[in-house]
Amino acid sequence: MVGLVAAVLPAVAVADVMLTAYINGNEAPASDAFFVQQGSNYANAHALTGFTWNPQVNSESEILGNATLGYMTNETILEVNVLDVNFTGVSGTAYFNISVTIPNSQYKIGSAFPADSNIYISDTPQSLSLPPSAISLSNTGTTTLHFMVTSSSTIYIGFEVGSGAGGGTFLIDMSLVEL
Repeated sequence: MVGLVAAVLPAVAVADVMLTAYINGNEAPASDAFFVQQGSNYANAHALTGFTWNPQVNSESEILGNATLGYMTNETILEVNVLDVNFTGVSGTAYFNISVTIPNSQYKIGSAFPADSNIYISDTPQSLSLPPSAISLSNTGTTTLHFMVTSSSTIYIGFEVGSGAGGGTFLIDMSLVEL
C-alpha cells in the first residue's frame, strides 16, 4: 500500500497546472443615455411664475438638476411642457421608469405643497385644456410611471401649484432599462 501511494502521489503533483493572467481595466466617458432640458413652454413659465430649471452636467450623486416652482397665495399656476426628457443613448427599445416622491414635511403632516398641486408626466405634448393624468404633490409617498421609449422619444413634464403658502419639496427619480 505504501508503495502504491508513493508511486501515485508524484503523478498527482506533476499533473497540477496553474495559469496566471490579468485583465487591466480603466474607465472612459460615455454619453448620457437620457437628459432633462428646458421644454417648449419653459420660457413662459420662467417669466410668469418663476419656474427655474438648473441642470447639473456633472454629478457623482446622479443628480440631473434642480427645479424650483413658483407659487402665489391667491392664484393657481398651471405650467405644461416646462421640462423634456430626451433619450440619446437608446439603441433599440427601452423601459423608462420615472418616480415622484413627496417626503413627509417637518412642519405638518403631509406635504407642504398647497392643495391641488400636481405634477404631469406624459409621452405626448401637454395642453392647458386637457393636462394628462396627475400625480399629487400634496400627498406624501411615491408614485412610479412606466414608458416604452426609443432614441426619438420625449417625456414631457408639467406642474400645477395650487394657491396658498408654498415650501413643498419633491424628488423625481428616473431609470432606463434597455431591452
